[in-house]
Amino acid sequence: MQRSLLICTVVVFFAAISFPARADVYKAGDSLIGFSAPDQHGTVVTFGAGDARVILFDTPAATGASQPSPDPDRFAKNHVLPVVNISDLSFLKHKIAQTRMAAKTYRLLVVDNQSIAGRFPVQNGKFTLLFLSEQGIITNISFAAPGKELRELLASKTATSS
Repeated sequence: MQRSLLICTVVVFFAAISFPARADVYKAGDSLIGFSAPDQHGTVVTFGAGDARVILFDTPAATGASQPSPDPDRFAKNHVLPVVNISDLSFLKHKIAQTRMAAKTYRLLVVDNQSIAGRFPVQNGKFTLLFLSEQGIITNISFAAPGKELRELLASKTATSS
């Protein structure tokens, strides 16, 4: 009897550490204060109040071509912090993405951990935009397709939050 209890305890213990609790997906009202990730050069950045008014979260497709960079001051001028999720890329595509990101002249954060990436809500083929208060609290979450839809959404939201 004691042996079966010991075996059950060990099984439950290993099951508990094998399946870490999944963190909740970000939603309006959540704080991004304390979120940290490395930038494209490997420097760990911890998000603080006022660091950005918009988080632009992107999970590039494994087959995606390199996109032209916007004006280097565009993100900073509009208080946008790009965050790129590369956690699902294969080893080779991961290395290619790192090389491309390192060449960017603006700061972007890199998420290479599926549990962290899983906190960001996503829609297939769209960017996720987390709009933040000056205190770093998520006020709104939107999704936009690349190109015109994204530009228009950013223009309308950054114009009203300035």
